[in-house]
Amino acid sequence: MAVHFVTRRADLVKTDSINWRDVADDGEALVFTHHVFTGTTQGGLIYRILNPLLLVRKRQGRTATWVGNFKQGDGVLTTDHDIGPLIFNFDQPVRGAGAQIQADGAPRRFKGRVQAFNVNGTRIAQFDLEGLSTNGNDNSAIFVGVLSDGPDIKRIDFSTVSIDPSPGKSTDFAINRLDLRS
Repeated sequence: MAVHFVTRRADLVKTDSINWRDVADDGEALVFTHHVFTGTTQGGLIYRILNPLLLVRKRQGRTATWVGNFKQGDGVLTTDHDIGPLIFNFDQPVRGAGAQIQADGAPRRFKGRVQAFNVNGTRIAQFDLEGLSTNGNDNSAIFVGVLSDGPDIKRIDFSTVSIDPSPGKSTDFAINRLDLRS
């Protein structure tokens, strides 16, 4: 099945989501058991977040715990000084997934990366999009997502790579609401 790069939230045509405002309080770390956080999407799909040492739920805004270019008041999930990747495994495969992403530190040019894996753990897609981290608080964070012709995405990974000021260096980052299409 073909997997397509999605750079606009509306093009994903979501059927489910994970809104980080509903997962934890502002500034609260997610509780991991053996490096795994387990949660349930708004539609009831069980997901697991793997790998990062610490994930913290923050709120976008000029006086909030994450100052960047997400929309004012967005709940965001940050890797909080861990470079990632941020790995999501789903109990049931989905057709698509995506989120806005921003590298920490402004101003900073970066590449947002999304990778999709099938039920066998084989990478079936990888896409990069250049973005600019700012303190604009203006919903201009780039959107990176994938959409497949069928429900064959079992895992999705998000990461960032700095372009400027430290070319090639991975950075900690945040994503906002994760939208899914079943």
